[in-house]
Amino acid sequence: MSERIESVVESVVESGRLVMQARYAGTKVKTMSESTAESPWTTIARSAYMAYAASTGSKNFQGDPMPAFDDLPEPIRIAWQAAVRQAVDVIDNEAAIGQEQHWAGYTPPST
Repeated sequence: MSERIESVVESVVESGRLVMQARYAGTKVKTMSESTAESPWTTIARSAYMAYAASTGSKNFQGDPMPAFDDLPEPIRIAWQAAVRQAVDVIDNEAAIGQEQHWAGYTPPST
């Protein structure tokens, strides 16, 4: 993992909370301190999902309203974690491009 990304992940872990408030679909998003024992990867996945929502006007690929991250089925939340982990892998090592299939069946470590 690159030092920059590792630093961000460590900051989330060390602080025990992420000061992140955003309006998403008219609701306040939970901060890390309001979540119970949330992994930093879940927090980063949520942020990526919210960025996707912001860039699409909170519409999914079919044009339907996007649910809040916490309302997504667990397999979809896990898929967002795999996506952000792959992005970090690519930032750290370009050889990770084309290695996306190793995330098939990914199960996040328990917190």
